[in-house]
Amino acid sequence: MVTAGLGICALEMGRMAEARRLYEELPEAPSIWYYDPTPLLQFQSRYLERRGDLLGAISALEVAQVDLQGRLVAAWIKTQVSLVHLLRKANDPRAGNEALRGVEVTGQLSMKAREREFALLLGE
Repeated sequence: MVTAGLGICALEMGRMAEARRLYEELPEAPSIWYYDPTPLLQFQSRYLERRGDLLGAISALEVAQVDLQGRLVAAWIKTQVSLVHLLRKANDPRAGNEALRGVEVTGQLSMKAREREFALLLGE
């Protein structure tokens, strides 16, 4: 987790060589997450996005979401926001449906701020 945090900082500061080194140090993702993997997934997807690999960034989030959905719902919601942003950036037609899924899940959980966030993503 510390590596992911340092990696996010390196990316934000524009230190791509350092970010690459930290990315290479990331442990392999488990098949089942036992903790909120959001910082790790954010670093992984942002790094891939900055390297121009939008499909890799999207895939990293989608693979993790299979395990997160219905089990670690807060982590799923956070990664879903990132996923929708990446899908929009890639002009992927699934972006609207994924934003709608976010609206539905957050609405059921009465998470009004997150529900509004997804609703705004629907309108973009």
